[in-house]
Amino acid sequence: MLKNLKIQNKLFVGFGVITLLVIVLGISNYLFTDNINDKKVDLLTAYEAADAIMESKFYIKAEAQVLMEILASDNLQEVDVFWNSHTFNKKRIGVNLDNAIKLLADKNWGHEHIAEKEIFLNQIKQVQEAYFNKVDGMFNKMYELIKNTGELESIHEQLAAIDITLDANISEVEQVMNKTEYDLNDLIVTNAQKAINNTISSVKTSNLGLMFFCLFFALLLSISIARIIVNPIKGLKTNIEHLGEGDLKFSFRYDSEDEVGVMAKSLTQMTNKLNEIIGGIMEGSIGIQSASNQINSGSQQISQSSSEAAASVEEISASVEQMASNIQQNNDNAKETEKIAVQSAETINRGNESVQVMLKSMSEIAERIGIINDIALQTNILALNAAVEAARAGEHGKGFAVVAAEVRKLAELSKNAATQIDELSINGVKISEEAGKNLNEIVPQIKKTAALVQEISAASMEQSSGAEQINESIQQLNQVTQQNASASEELAATAEELNSQAEQLREMISFFKM
Repeated sequence: MLKNLKIQNKLFVGFGVITLLVIVLGISNYLFTDNINDKKVDLLTAYEAADAIMESKFYIKAEAQVLMEILASDNLQEVDVFWNSHTFNKKRIGVNLDNAIKLLADKNWGHEHIAEKEIFLNQIKQVQEAYFNKVDGMFNKMYELIKNTGELESIHEQLAAIDITLDANISEVEQVMNKTEYDLNDLIVTNAQKAINNTISSVKTSNLGLMFFCLFFALLLSISIARIIVNPIKGLKTNIEHLGEGDLKFSFRYDSEDEVGVMAKSLTQMTNKLNEIIGGIMEGSIGIQSASNQINSGSQQISQSSSEAAASVEEISASVEQMASNIQQNNDNAKETEKIAVQSAETINRGNESVQVMLKSMSEIAERIGIINDIALQTNILALNAAVEAARAGEHGKGFAVVAAEVRKLAELSKNAATQIDELSINGVKISEEAGKNLNEIVPQIKKTAALVQEISAASMEQSSGAEQINESIQQLNQVTQQNASASEELAATAEELNSQAEQLREMISFFKM
């Protein structure tokens, strides 16, 4: 069953069983300890009850002393002092008896002595009843007698009788309490001590036996698990030593499902795979020798072809360099043409702007000529008015009439000149507008020409870049061709070396026995 378990699980089982035995040992010790603790509780509680009884005895004896002091008193003041002592004793006796009754009535301890506890409880209750009914009653009777009489000599005989009765009652109570205390100590305390000693002895014996059993079982289990784990590993070690000597004719056999069994199966698979690989290597080494001879022959042919290709590549490289130079010249011419076209467009734009300024100036001249024409008309009218006034003036207005006539002539001349200038300015405006229109039509054509020249320049740059790349590629091809020639020579040498290595490989593989 353990054989097919994983090594980890085998160890878990072994340590689990040992742990279980330790737990059993611990539980056993716990139960024994719990039993001792119960006995300890019984012992302590019994001691506490006995202590309460013993303290009650002390105060009952003190009551006898108080009785003697009262009887020996000479005055009522001393009686009151001792009566206070009696009151204190009575209180302490009541408290201790109540405590003893409470402890004896507690059912949480002394389970083996329930009947005896009941007897002790009844005895303490009898003591309690006897004290408070008889002793305390006689004290009260004596105190009332003293208080009612007011002096002690006349009731001396009565006090003596009470003293006898009280002594008898106190002695009776003390006897019962002594017996109860003794029986309690003898029965419960002594038995508890014996039980504790017996329990301790049993614990020692049981623990010793259980410990030896656990040790023996753990040792037996450890040896069994060790054999289950180690023996297969020894077998694997022997097979691996054969494998180290190159013996591939064997197979690992182990019928378990644990890690060692899995390892044996894996080693068997590895051995089979090694057989296949080494057989393939031996066949491959023969093929490598044949291939190396073919590579040697082919590399020589490649070397010759590479030399011829290198010469052709150099011629192509020279042609490409010439083509790149022509493309660069075209690119430079295109850039110069583009520059001239741009300058022409700028010049025409400036001329167009000048024409527009001239048109604006001619328009202003036309406006001014209109004003001059209006002035000439007004002057002519004024001259006519002056002539009329001169005619009215008669002889005195002749000179003024001559001046008015001359002014009128000048106004006519100014009007005619203004009319001619207006016609000329109108013709100039028409001509300027026509020139501006023509310039506006020429500018887009020049811009289009500049754009085409830019495209030509860009194409030339691309061609130049392509030519440079082609030239670089050809240079690289030239280098590669030369490298191929060199590599072919190295390949031939490598083929010779490969042939030698294949022969050495065959000799090394012959170490394995298949």
